[in-house]
Amino acid sequence: PDRWHYPHCAAGHTGLAQELGGDILSTAGIVTYPLGGITYDAEDAAAYFSTRTSGVFSTEEDFAVAPAEGTSVTVSGGRAWLHPSRWAGFSVTAREDTTLTLPQADSYLPRIDRIVLRYDAAAKKTSLQVLDGTPDSAAPAAPEISRTELVYDLCLAEIRRPAGSTSVTAADITDTRADE
Repeated sequence: PDRWHYPHCAAGHTGLAQELGGDILSTAGIVTYPLGGITYDAEDAAAYFSTRTSGVFSTEEDFAVAPAEGTSVTVSGGRAWLHPSRWAGFSVTAREDTTLTLPQADSYLPRIDRIVLRYDAAAKKTSLQVLDGTPDSAAPAAPEISRTELVYDLCLAEIRRPAGSTSVTAADITDTRADE
């Protein structure tokens, strides 16, 4: 057997390589993922998922934002990937729809809110969140999203909040799931 047929000779797997008739080819710390018969940890899986671009799996159905009753919106269940750093990526799955209630609109000034899928590294969890915009009469702008290793946001939608509004309509929602 030649050396190119055994790329799985990562650190800690030298016995397997030798059993298969290969030599030790990899440098310590290199992980080839996935291979049968090898135990991987969460860090290995995160490195594998880091090769994917952040986003939803399908803009047809995953994490779609739609108006609900009053100032609430429903976010459909779905699948997405988050890529907060060069060496870490995460697969996110929500099997059920989630309803979020937005804060009341400002009485006098319009604003733009965001619905985000937020990864929090310290809490080791991902959640759906509402980011409140700042009311502004001239040019309301959506609040900034975070794109750090500690807090990473994937914006699902921007929601226009006209002054004094008491409900959210489909016309108020801009789908941003396909934006990078």
